[in-house]
Amino acid sequence: MKMTKIGLFVLLALGILTATYFVGYHKGKRDDFRQHLGLSLNKDVFLYSKAESGDFAGVKSILGKYISGELQYYEQHFGEDHFVHLDAARKIATDATTNDEAIKK
Repeated sequence: MKMTKIGLFVLLALGILTATYFVGYHKGKRDDFRQHLGLSLNKDVFLYSKAESGDFAGVKSILGKYISGELQYYEQHFGEDHFVHLDAARKIATDATTNDEAIKK
């Protein structure tokens, strides 16, 4: 009888721990998505304001830098797994990096 109570208590504790883990996991995943979406919205508003003021060269430069950073992150995490616009992204990233270095000199 005492062994059954201990076993039941252990199962109940494991059930509570599992439920707590899944609730925390989904909350963390939601927070990550919220932060990513917020940063994306900030980027979009910034680019929109640049385009609205007529600074299309600035928009192109900023987009090139974003593409360069996102491409580097993609290649670090997913390797050479090709998707439709990978070659175009590489070309834009190379152009943005080259133009940025030319401006600094």
